[in-house]
Amino acid sequence: MVRPLRRRREESRAHLTATPRCGFPDWRVEKALATGLFERLHVRFYDDAWCSYNHAGINGVMQQWNKWTARYPASKVYLGLVAANLPGKNDMVSPKQLYLDLLPNVQKAANYGGVMIWDRFYDKQTGYGKTFKNWA
Repeated sequence: MVRPLRRRREESRAHLTATPRCGFPDWRVEKALATGLFERLHVRFYDDAWCSYNHAGINGVMQQWNKWTARYPASKVYLGLVAANLPGKNDMVSPKQLYLDLLPNVQKAANYGGVMIWDRFYDKQTGYGKTFKNWA
């Protein structure tokens, strides 16, 4: 499936992206990623207690982040964050923690691409992305 998309991408300037979970490797997309055709990886650092910032801290995030960026050096890797805490979850990183702790560390990777926010509905409600769009 990925190879036909590559031909179409070359014709239309489309970007192949994947959104794996933060635990490396993500077996759900591992085979597709092994093709080397994905330009962008939006790695979800939420919904997973052992690698989301509020549960695992900076060490838990960086342990997985470094694996993703090292394994896919030709892809831009994006830090996937949530725009709001949903009931029963505590995955939203505060702007202060993002600015002072998380971004300075992930931005050291040569293939750091930026921040991916899930999802636009909550981002519009909270304004989360606006608070750091100039830092990311």
